[in-house]
Amino acid sequence: MTGTIEVNKRGALGDDTHLHSMHRTITYLSDEIRLAIKEAAKIYGESEAAFIRGAIERAIANGQPTRPRQPLFLSGDRKLAEHVEDALADLGAR
Repeated sequence: MTGTIEVNKRGALGDDTHLHSMHRTITYLSDEIRLAIKEAAKIYGESEAAFIRGAIERAIANGQPTRPRQPLFLSGDRKLAEHVEDALADLGAR
């Protein structure tokens, strides 16, 4: 479901600072994330919607994540890709 609403946002002194156009969207969240958002929003004294918008705005402001560069690591084994299953076989074994 999507839609657009006009929201009149009030400034710190209560004056009408500007008019925002907001778009409604649906995002599916796990129970754990939903609960974490609810708790964090309460701590910050915000609505869940305001908290989510702020988190998205901060993520965008921080810029794009850097892309991994090849090679990701140096194994010293030029043929590692040919026997990667063997190399990973004991990974996590205790």
